[in-house]
Amino acid sequence: PAYYQEPAYHELWINADTLQKRIKFIGDLSVDHLQLDEMAYGKGALIDVFKIVEWAGDPSDSMQIVEAWCDWFYAIDINAEVKHVMQRFLTGGLEDFVWTNEWIEWKNNPTEDKTKAIEVKLRTLLKYMLSMAEYQLS
Repeated sequence: PAYYQEPAYHELWINADTLQKRIKFIGDLSVDHLQLDEMAYGKGALIDVFKIVEWAGDPSDSMQIVEAWCDWFYAIDINAEVKHVMQRFLTGGLEDFVWTNEWIEWKNNPTEDKTKAIEVKLRTLLKYMLSMAEYQLS
């Protein structure tokens, strides 16, 4: 079949060149700031992780964040083991209540240090999820 016909059309854009550019773009938007032309470093566009985490329902529940983001980002079901790996980005590998306590403490007293700590965890999770093959193939 021609390049634009089924069954391969949606997979043709994935190659060694485009995949690395997609991963870099994801990193730029989620963590590193998207730099355009001569824009000062750190002034580029970034995804607002605090806004999208609020859309996930209860942001104090780390697994609810992971579940909601998996539903949004992936066309296929992600198994529970992979979701628990994702959850560790928020909990630091500790118990679930660690994220809950950190989120509630930040909401009650949003200092700069607490905001940065929460933001780093959310951005790292987002970058990880959007860099997975399951996202690239959906």
